[in-house]
Amino acid sequence: MGTSSTLAVRIVLGLIIVAISMGSLMTFILGTVMAPDDAVAPTVVLLVGGFGVLLAGIALIVWVLRQLFFQASTTEAQAAALRTELGVVI
Repeated sequence: MGTSSTLAVRIVLGLIIVAISMGSLMTFILGTVMAPDDAVAPTVVLLVGGFGVLLAGIALIVWVLRQLFFQASTTEAQAAALRTELGVVI
């Protein structure tokens, strides 16, 4: 699991997760700024909050998929090492 492509994927996916999370945070901040104002309908504030929750869910899904990817790559590397050991024994 120490290859450069795995490291590159880890960095890129980390940046994607941070970007989506920051977008979600900014959306929540926008909703809190708009909430006290009477010029904005409460439904709009609710929609902005819902969009923030949607972005947070997307970030969570990307994080879970990232963890599963690294678990699978680790398992694949372990399987290759076991095949090599088995070939030496046989």
